[in-house]
Amino acid sequence: MLVLASSMQAYFREALNVAMRKSNVVFTDNAQVYVVHLLNEFSRSEKAFAGVNYGEKLIMAQFLERAYSSEEREALQIYRHLGDTSLYLLGFFKESSANRIVSDTYYKDMGSAAYACASGLSRAYAGKNAALFQELSERFSDMVMVMETIAHYRDHQENS
Repeated sequence: MLVLASSMQAYFREALNVAMRKSNVVFTDNAQVYVVHLLNEFSRSEKAFAGVNYGEKLIMAQFLERAYSSEEREALQIYRHLGDTSLYLLGFFKESSANRIVSDTYYKDMGSAAYACASGLSRAYAGKNAALFQELSERFSDMVMVMETIAHYRDHQENS
């Protein structure tokens, strides 16, 4: 299992590098490591479509409401999850956006705002992550574009 995880991370690292080249976008090393970890975690469907806690299935507005009323550490975790989920859905499931009740703009705004809140909260607990979450917030649209390219990476590999 460890070999599989390692090879999955290597795959996503390679896909991210190719996507950044194709998109002419570069992120900090911390952001790149974060995205590779996110992709590795979300490659398991139970993680990608779960809530903050395993098996939890709330809609994004419910997470946001919960974050507002939570203590700061839990709120940080929820905001991070909202940002991650928004980024993943927009990058990997763009084609299904016609079937969504809310628009892509909703997910972009939610993701960017969630990472901004995570940045603010992380200053108190993990200052090193504040800059990372700020980058994810400010460059959310670029990150979505790169994630869309990663989503089609395998297709491009097979056609090469």
